[in-house]
Amino acid sequence: MPPKKKELRSKVLADGSLRLSIPCFNKTRDESLTETKDVKLLVGSDKILIEAHKKVLCTHIPYFNAMFSGSFHESTQEVIDLPDIESDVPVRKLVDLFYKGTLAVTTQDVQDLFVVCDIWGLDAVRSHCVNFMIQELDCHNCFDLLSLGEMYSIQNIVDISRDLISREFQIISKLDSFVDLPVNVLMSLVQRMDLNMGYSKEDVMLKAVTRWLRHNWPEREKHLKDLLPHIKYSRCSQQIREDFISLHPETIKKVVDERMAPYIHEPGWIWLPSDYEPTRKHREKIMAFCGHSHTRISPVSPKLKSVEMFNVDTRNSCSVDLSEAPSYGVAFNLFGRIIYFAVFVHTDPATKKPIVNSEIYTFRPEQPVSTNLYRVTPNVFSKEASDCIRRCLISNGCVAHCPMKNRIYTVTVQNVDCLKLICSNGEVRCEYEKPLPNLKEFLHDSHVGMRSACCKGKLYVIGGRWGPELEVDVSNIMLVLNGEDMLWKKIFFNMSRPRSDFAVAVNGHTMVVSGGFGGYEHPKRLRDCERFADNDPIWCCFAPLRQYKTHHCMVVANGTFYALGGKTYASHKLINADEGGWQPGGARIVSNLIEKYHKDTVSWERFGKLKKGRCMFSAISV
Repeated sequence: MPPKKKELRSKVLADGSLRLSIPCFNKTRDESLTETKDVKLLVGSDKILIEAHKKVLCTHIPYFNAMFSGSFHESTQEVIDLPDIESDVPVRKLVDLFYKGTLAVTTQDVQDLFVVCDIWGLDAVRSHCVNFMIQELDCHNCFDLLSLGEMYSIQNIVDISRDLISREFQIISKLDSFVDLPVNVLMSLVQRMDLNMGYSKEDVMLKAVTRWLRHNWPEREKHLKDLLPHIKYSRCSQQIREDFISLHPETIKKVVDERMAPYIHEPGWIWLPSDYEPTRKHREKIMAFCGHSHTRISPVSPKLKSVEMFNVDTRNSCSVDLSEAPSYGVAFNLFGRIIYFAVFVHTDPATKKPIVNSEIYTFRPEQPVSTNLYRVTPNVFSKEASDCIRRCLISNGCVAHCPMKNRIYTVTVQNVDCLKLICSNGEVRCEYEKPLPNLKEFLHDSHVGMRSACCKGKLYVIGGRWGPELEVDVSNIMLVLNGEDMLWKKIFFNMSRPRSDFAVAVNGHTMVVSGGFGGYEHPKRLRDCERFADNDPIWCCFAPLRQYKTHHCMVVANGTFYALGGKTYASHKLINADEGGWQPGGARIVSNLIEKYHKDTVSWERFGKLKKGRCMFSAISV
């Protein structure tokens, strides 16, 4: 008689554990359970005994149903040896499930439970264990789960683990446990070309390998010749190379010289072909966070609580909703970890005064949509750092992330603050560092709508507007924070066109602005774009956007600029027909268009669409 298939219900408890239960279990319990238990399970090398009823095991577990109802010699034995199962905990839990109707699964025992379920043929429990492992996947257990997925051919665990390792490699390389990785796991890492190396690029890999070798140099020296060919040594900075060689100068220098010998044509002169040691490239997606769905912005205007992820390779998107729509928010990609800082403003019904609070979410974009894509992680920002970001967003200021210096800057005219990013043993932390000089010397107190960006470690503030709504003045100013004396300096070459509420993005040495509200005579929505190079500091105009827009976002994904959403016009109307001129017209709308810049044709393409039109939102590449 085949075992009965039971439905299982699952619930994640407050402590993070998973509770499985069999519906209506008490009504279906077998009356024979009052009889004496007639079989003993002998588990592991410690030979721990667990007693049960044969009938219960046969009824619910395919493994024992086949064993006791077939011609196996165990069918007549009272003691069943289970040498392939090391721990008694998963066995005891699974047996108790069919006596009590419930099973508690924790992060500590889920892998052991999965292995036993796989042996016993408990597909339903096995499936719940897989989903729970995916949900609990993080930088600490990703290698264990990747190994488990490969061993048992669980493709979704393999794919998700590899995606997380790729995206968070900067964090993983700094784990305390990284130095204990087996050499075959480290070898698989250095061979991967899809790792997210962040701003420091190949330096991250060479530093990680140096740490691993230093941890046990006498035993690991023999692996140096196998590891080095997979490190893009020519792309590492001089300082990191010197640190690597200092580990054991005589041995390492010899191995490095042997590797570079084919490219040394004269003493001290190395010629490398253009395709030598290609850079690692993590395939990035675009995430758009919350924002407004209406052009008229007020405390009661409709806001969005959805977060969308757009795949630039497939042009498909998926979304997840937060529990509440924030009033303001800003997203960060910190060492590959996706953080969203949301600010909620409510009105106290008794005092009619605003109540401001914030929530910090950590997103896991490699997770399937059916699981929780985010968690509330309040400890990412210290109280002082949270206060700075909250004050900045509410004051219509701007926030800039500098991956080169691992800093976040909050900018308003009255206050400019520097926050420090720390990555240690799998945790990302943002703490308040110091105040910086304010902008009162250069900007009016009511100046808003400016944008800030970091390019090659320098903090820039650009554009903006000030004055009453009907007499607004728009600026094309550009300020830079001098790193030596930490004072603001006005750059001689301003933007070609005054603009505010525009979008800005940085790719290497190049900073690009697009759209916004501005112009010289009669300010209006713009679609023209300008670029500024840190190594050639002059603004120059290039291809206009397909739409006139403000309050939109621009991101760089896989080395390409994308413009998303924003406020625009419903249609265009023909004016000055003899001159062939078109101007925007019709009602204002919120756009869901994604535009992609093509460097070869110097033009923007209508590339895709967000599921929901949004403006005044935040977007990043992940």
